[in-house]
Amino acid sequence: MLPLIGELADTPELPLELDSKLTAAQRGQFVLAALKRRAEAASADDPDGGAACLLMLDNVSEPSLRSQSQLIHLPRERFNWLRVVATTRLGRDSLYAPNAKTLDFVPVNALDEEDVLQLLREHQDGERWPCPEDEEHAREIVRELAGFTLAIEQVAIHLGLHLDMQPRAYFTQLRRERLPSADALGKDPQVAYQMLHQDKQFATVLASVWESLSDLERTTLEFACLLPPESIPWPFLYMAVKTELPEALAFDPDTDTTDPWNACRRRLEGRRLITPGAHPELGRLHRLAGAFLRQQQDADNWLPSGERCTKW
Repeated sequence: MLPLIGELADTPELPLELDSKLTAAQRGQFVLAALKRRAEAASADDPDGGAACLLMLDNVSEPSLRSQSQLIHLPRERFNWLRVVATTRLGRDSLYAPNAKTLDFVPVNALDEEDVLQLLREHQDGERWPCPEDEEHAREIVRELAGFTLAIEQVAIHLGLHLDMQPRAYFTQLRRERLPSADALGKDPQVAYQMLHQDKQFATVLASVWESLSDLERTTLEFACLLPPESIPWPFLYMAVKTELPEALAFDPDTDTTDPWNACRRRLEGRRLITPGAHPELGRLHRLAGAFLRQQQDADNWLPSGERCTKW
């Protein structure tokens, strides 16, 4: 835990000049001390007088990280100024909780049917379906996707961009591509099994979206999935794509009204295939989307000998 916290010392938001001789754990202690000072300084301006620092551990895959042997390294007065939230794909049985006062397991359930339908409607023209029958077909899509937000979002955007496609036609397409029925899931409480089902759902939905993309958009995503998912630099991505598809990015500002690269970026961001990162020139690619794209590359022998990587 402490070495991970110590890595925050090198971030622009918390620039700390620490002695290079410090151990990783000692760096973590210095970061905690700096965060405590910030929380205490902010308390004066907090109406409730309880300003605190929120430490988020994203996608924890090792249960031991939340064990008592790790939590003991955090300040004992942590509940006064420090909160810790961890997201994980692990189930309750996989997490070691020493007692209810220090750890609480909060499952993030799927969206309920009405919330998902509202999400689908928001991407329609006038937030309503052209005919009443579409409402029931939209509900069928919701049930098949079992309220999985990431897949639902892609379906909503896709239907919003293709208003001529009826929900029934899209539902039939998904089932034809072997989308597993939600009825087959049963009540299995194992999170790993549920996650595997959701991964397959998203892959099926993304395969449908993939077919509607242009060569330029596909190539951009193919390069993006080879980069760090949380910090994909758009300028570097542009140079890689330009090496592969120079004709597609040709642009003369004196005669052309639309820059193909800017249009490509807007479409990918609009479809939330690449989302904004921590900096205007950084993007993010969801873990499931990256896994799907790399599987596509393996199936197509897209990088048989690393030739593309060598070229750019």
